[in-house]
Amino acid sequence: MTKSPQTPRGFKTSEAARYLGVSPSWLRKLRMRGPDDPGTLGPKWRGRGDLIIYTREDLDAWIDSLDERPKGKSQPPNRATAA
Repeated sequence: MTKSPQTPRGFKTSEAARYLGVSPSWLRKLRMRGPDDPGTLGPKWRGRGDLIIYTREDLDAWIDSLDERPKGKSQPPNRATAA
């Protein structure tokens, strides 16, 4: 009988960064932001001392909370109307 691999409940910073497609240093910078610091708030994390853990549920919730790129921004011009 073989055991099925278990999905880890928590991710270290480097693992969470890989899951999100960002750098670990970017996640560390987001953790340092306070409520008065403007800018992007990162995903929820838990920690004690040097141990920082992100859960898959929190990472997925953070992804779901991101705004879509505004329409009309960063799109190539319509060649039919550009002249």
